[in-house]
Amino acid sequence: MMDMGARLVECVHLDDQHVVMALEAPEIAESALPGQFVMIGVSEGTDPLLRRPFGIMDASPPLVHVYFQVVGAGTRILADRRPGDRIPVLGPLGKGFPDACGRSILAVAGGRGIAPLVFALKHYRRNNHVSLLYGSRCAALLHLRDRIDKLGLDATNFCTECGDFGNRGLVTDTLTDMLATSGADMTISCGPHAMLAELATRLEKGATEDYMSAEALMGCGFGACHSCVIPAAAGGYLRVCKDGPVFSRREVLWRT
Repeated sequence: MMDMGARLVECVHLDDQHVVMALEAPEIAESALPGQFVMIGVSEGTDPLLRRPFGIMDASPPLVHVYFQVVGAGTRILADRRPGDRIPVLGPLGKGFPDACGRSILAVAGGRGIAPLVFALKHYRRNNHVSLLYGSRCAALLHLRDRIDKLGLDATNFCTECGDFGNRGLVTDTLTDMLATSGADMTISCGPHAMLAELATRLEKGATEDYMSAEALMGCGFGACHSCVIPAAAGGYLRVCKDGPVFSRREVLWRT
């Protein structure tokens, strides 16, 4: 874990609410694993005080890439930063996805949950059969499709709730068919909690090995403040920042 002032190399506005940033942070880029995250200070001062967590979308030394949605004052300030600015970055943090070789892996992404899966897919495609099921509200919000195309995955399936691209409906509506056609023996997923809860229910009776990356607001990013806890299947709570963000499906009570 390193805390540094990373130089903002690139800030690409995909639309008025979604941004891809490239940060020069060589030590973080060299040690980051798929599924880990960074805590980014949105300004050089103390307002806002707390850093924001962002899943690592890619780590190609010396650069770390993140993708985020502007949802409040903090992310708006961050989105308005300019190349050359120094931005406080802490990371890499958390537990990532497990190593795999010779597996058939299905990745399931919902909305901005695609970000950490891009990094994971880039890693897994070298030694595994890899497929992606990616859904959003509409075609315009299926961001990062250009990056996905360049990965050379074995199969890709898109879903939109309004039906203007790919299959109409949610990713969970297409899950059964995609599991069958991909022959998956392992799944990885990231997206809204409701999506992960529904995925967990549908995967419960199957034979796949399942890993889910949880999204949560957090204060510190390394387990001290306990602001990002979720209920554990064995009782008690798990910290998304320290025990996760990647969990085995069976570790968490996704429905409470």
